[in-house]
Amino acid sequence: MKGIEKSNNPRELPKSRFQVRLGDFENFVDYLNSFERAVEILYARVSNAEETPYSMALPLLFLMRHSLELGYKYTLAELHYFNEIPYKLDKYKHSLQDLHSALKEQFNEFVKKWSISREDIEDFERHYCHTGNCMKEFSQIDPNCIAFRYPTQRDGTRVFPHDYAVNLLELKESYDDGMVLLCHLIDTLQPCYEMMEEFHENVDW
Repeated sequence: MKGIEKSNNPRELPKSRFQVRLGDFENFVDYLNSFERAVEILYARVSNAEETPYSMALPLLFLMRHSLELGYKYTLAELHYFNEIPYKLDKYKHSLQDLHSALKEQFNEFVKKWSISREDIEDFERHYCHTGNCMKEFSQIDPNCIAFRYPTQRDGTRVFPHDYAVNLLELKESYDDGMVLLCHLIDTLQPCYEMMEEFHENVDW
Protein backbone atom coordinates (compact mmCIF):
# COMPACT_ATOMS: atom_id res chain seq x y z
CA MET A 1 0.00 0.00 0.00
CA LYS A 2 1.45 3.31 -1.08
CA GLY A 3 1.25 6.02 1.53
CA ILE A 4 0.39 9.63 0.87
CA GLU A 5 3.54 11.66 0.48
CA LYS A 6 3.80 14.50 2.94
CA SER A 7 6.52 16.54 4.52
CA ASN A 8 6.62 16.65 8.30
CA ASN A 9 9.41 19.19 8.16
CA PRO A 10 8.71 21.51 5.20
CA ARG A 11 11.12 24.20 6.41
CA GLU A 12 13.87 21.65 6.95
CA LEU A 13 14.44 22.74 10.51
CA PRO A 14 16.96 20.82 12.63
CA LYS A 15 15.46 17.80 14.36
CA SER A 16 16.34 19.31 17.72
CA ARG A 17 13.68 21.96 17.02
CA PHE A 18 11.03 19.26 17.52
CA GLN A 19 12.40 17.90 20.78
CA VAL A 20 10.03 18.17 23.74
CA ARG A 21 11.10 17.40 27.29
CA LEU A 22 7.80 16.18 28.70
CA GLY A 23 9.17 16.29 32.23
CA ASP A 24 8.93 20.09 32.04
CA PHE A 25 5.14 19.75 32.26
CA GLU A 26 5.06 19.44 36.04
CA ASN A 27 1.66 20.61 37.23
CA PHE A 28 -1.94 21.44 36.33
CA VAL A 29 -1.17 24.93 35.11
CA ASP A 30 1.43 23.62 32.64
CA TYR A 31 -1.10 21.19 31.22
CA LEU A 32 -3.88 23.78 31.24
CA ASN A 33 -1.83 26.37 29.37
CA SER A 34 -0.85 23.81 26.74
CA PHE A 35 -4.39 22.59 26.11
CA GLU A 36 -5.79 26.12 26.07
CA ARG A 37 -3.21 27.13 23.48
CA ALA A 38 -4.19 24.17 21.32
CA VAL A 39 -7.86 25.20 21.55
CA GLU A 40 -7.06 28.68 20.34
CA ILE A 41 -4.92 27.43 17.43
CA LEU A 42 -7.52 24.94 16.19
CA TYR A 43 -10.43 27.31 16.60
CA ALA A 44 -8.54 30.07 14.77
CA ARG A 45 -8.21 27.79 11.75
CA VAL A 46 -11.99 27.33 11.70
CA SER A 47 -12.82 30.98 12.34
CA ASN A 48 -10.38 32.08 9.62
CA ALA A 49 -11.96 29.61 7.17
CA GLU A 50 -8.73 27.65 6.86
CA GLU A 51 -10.55 24.50 8.02
CA THR A 52 -14.21 23.50 8.06
CA PRO A 53 -16.06 22.99 11.36
CA TYR A 54 -16.45 19.31 10.45
CA SER A 55 -12.70 18.74 10.09
CA MET A 56 -11.89 20.24 13.50
CA ALA A 57 -15.01 19.58 15.60
CA LEU A 58 -14.04 16.43 17.49
CA PRO A 59 -10.45 17.29 18.46
CA LEU A 60 -11.46 20.89 19.19
CA LEU A 61 -14.36 19.92 21.44
CA PHE A 62 -12.24 17.30 23.18
CA LEU A 63 -9.57 19.91 23.92
CA MET A 64 -12.17 22.40 25.15
CA ARG A 65 -13.79 19.91 27.48
CA HIS A 66 -10.44 18.69 28.80
CA SER A 67 -9.31 22.29 29.34
CA LEU A 68 -12.41 22.81 31.47
CA GLU A 69 -11.61 19.72 33.51
CA LEU A 70 -7.99 20.81 33.95
CA GLY A 71 -9.14 24.31 34.91
CA TYR A 72 -11.40 22.94 37.62
CA LYS A 73 -8.73 20.62 38.99
CA TYR A 74 -6.05 23.32 38.91
CA THR A 75 -8.27 25.75 40.81
CA LEU A 76 -9.37 23.07 43.26
CA ALA A 77 -5.75 22.11 43.95
CA GLU A 78 -4.92 25.72 44.80
CA LEU A 79 -7.98 26.13 47.02
CA HIS A 80 -7.08 22.91 48.83
CA TYR A 81 -3.67 24.42 49.46
CA PHE A 82 -5.15 27.57 50.98
CA ASN A 83 -7.69 25.57 52.99
CA GLU A 84 -4.89 23.25 54.19
CA ILE A 85 -6.93 20.24 53.09
CA PRO A 86 -4.97 17.46 51.32
CA TYR A 87 -5.71 17.35 47.61
CA LYS A 88 -6.39 13.78 46.52
CA LEU A 89 -6.53 13.12 42.79
CA ASP A 90 -8.77 10.09 43.18
CA LYS A 91 -11.44 12.25 44.82
CA TYR A 92 -12.07 14.21 41.63
CA LYS A 93 -12.99 12.17 38.56
CA HIS A 94 -14.17 13.39 35.14
CA SER A 95 -17.66 14.69 35.99
CA LEU A 96 -17.77 18.42 35.28
CA GLN A 97 -20.87 18.74 37.45
CA ASP A 98 -19.09 17.22 40.44
CA LEU A 99 -16.05 19.42 39.87
CA HIS A 100 -18.25 22.51 39.67
CA SER A 101 -19.95 21.67 42.96
CA ALA A 102 -16.59 20.95 44.61
CA LEU A 103 -15.27 24.31 43.45
CA LYS A 104 -18.07 26.16 45.25
CA GLU A 105 -17.57 24.03 48.35
CA GLN A 106 -13.84 24.72 48.51
CA PHE A 107 -14.31 28.42 47.79
CA ASN A 108 -16.82 28.67 50.66
CA GLU A 109 -14.24 27.06 52.95
CA PHE A 110 -11.68 29.52 51.65
CA VAL A 111 -13.94 32.48 52.47
CA LYS A 112 -14.34 31.24 56.05
CA LYS A 113 -10.59 30.94 56.51
CA TRP A 114 -9.37 34.09 54.79
CA SER A 115 -10.33 37.74 54.78
CA ILE A 116 -11.92 38.21 51.35
CA SER A 117 -13.62 41.39 50.21
CA ARG A 118 -17.29 41.43 49.34
CA GLU A 119 -16.28 42.59 45.87
CA ASP A 120 -14.11 39.50 45.32
CA ILE A 121 -16.87 37.21 46.56
CA GLU A 122 -19.41 38.81 44.23
CA ASP A 123 -16.90 38.57 41.38
CA PHE A 124 -16.51 34.86 42.08
CA GLU A 125 -20.28 34.34 42.14
CA ARG A 126 -20.72 36.11 38.80
CA HIS A 127 -18.01 34.13 37.04
CA TYR A 128 -19.07 30.91 38.79
CA CYS A 129 -22.43 31.32 37.08
CA HIS A 130 -20.76 31.74 33.65
CA THR A 131 -18.57 28.69 34.28
CA GLY A 132 -21.68 26.77 35.34
CA ASN A 133 -23.42 27.58 32.06
CA CYS A 134 -20.41 26.29 30.12
CA MET A 135 -20.19 23.21 32.33
CA LYS A 136 -23.86 22.38 31.68
CA GLU A 137 -23.41 22.65 27.92
CA PHE A 138 -20.42 20.35 27.81
CA SER A 139 -21.94 17.96 30.36
CA GLN A 140 -25.02 17.65 28.17
CA ILE A 141 -22.96 16.93 25.06
CA ASP A 142 -20.42 14.65 26.75
CA PRO A 143 -21.61 13.51 30.19
CA ASN A 144 -19.27 10.52 30.45
CA CYS A 145 -16.05 11.94 28.95
CA ILE A 146 -16.42 9.60 25.96
CA ALA A 147 -18.30 11.43 23.22
CA PHE A 148 -15.36 13.30 21.66
CA ARG A 149 -13.06 10.26 21.79
CA TYR A 150 -15.15 7.33 20.57
CA PRO A 151 -18.21 6.96 18.30
CA THR A 152 -20.04 4.55 20.63
CA GLN A 153 -20.85 4.22 24.30
CA ARG A 154 -19.52 1.30 26.33
CA ASP A 155 -22.76 -0.58 25.62
CA GLY A 156 -22.26 -0.18 21.87
CA THR A 157 -24.92 2.47 21.27
CA ARG A 158 -24.09 5.58 19.25
CA VAL A 159 -22.71 8.54 21.14
CA PHE A 160 -24.63 11.05 19.05
CA PRO A 161 -27.94 10.60 17.20
CA HIS A 162 -27.63 11.23 13.47
CA ASP A 163 -29.26 14.68 13.64
CA TYR A 164 -27.41 15.90 16.77
CA ALA A 165 -25.72 19.25 16.05
CA VAL A 166 -23.77 21.92 17.92
CA ASN A 167 -22.52 25.37 16.97
CA LEU A 168 -18.78 25.79 17.48
CA LEU A 169 -18.98 29.58 17.65
CA GLU A 170 -21.57 29.48 20.44
CA LEU A 171 -19.65 26.83 22.36
CA LYS A 172 -16.38 28.75 22.00
CA GLU A 173 -17.98 31.92 23.36
CA SER A 174 -19.42 29.97 26.29
CA TYR A 175 -16.04 28.29 26.83
CA ASP A 176 -14.25 31.65 26.90
CA ASP A 177 -16.68 32.97 29.51
CA GLY A 178 -16.38 29.80 31.56
CA MET A 179 -12.60 29.68 31.56
CA VAL A 180 -12.21 33.18 33.03
CA LEU A 181 -12.87 31.91 36.54
CA LEU A 182 -10.82 28.74 36.14
CA CYS A 183 -7.77 30.56 34.79
CA HIS A 184 -7.77 33.77 36.78
CA LEU A 185 -9.31 33.13 40.21
CA ILE A 186 -5.83 32.39 41.49
CA ASP A 187 -4.65 35.81 40.31
CA THR A 188 -7.26 37.37 42.60
CA LEU A 189 -5.95 35.32 45.49
CA GLN A 190 -2.31 36.33 45.01
CA PRO A 191 -2.13 38.23 48.34
CA CYS A 192 -3.06 35.00 50.10
CA TYR A 193 -0.05 33.26 48.59
CA GLU A 194 2.17 35.92 50.09
CA MET A 195 0.48 35.57 53.47
CA MET A 196 0.85 31.78 53.39
CA GLU A 197 4.53 32.02 52.50
CA GLU A 198 5.14 34.56 55.26
CA PHE A 199 3.28 32.36 57.75
CA HIS A 200 5.34 29.28 56.91
CA GLU A 201 8.57 31.27 57.06
CA ASN A 202 7.74 32.56 60.54
CA VAL A 203 6.48 29.32 62.05
CA ASP A 204 9.02 27.59 64.25
CA TRP A 205 8.57 23.95 63.27
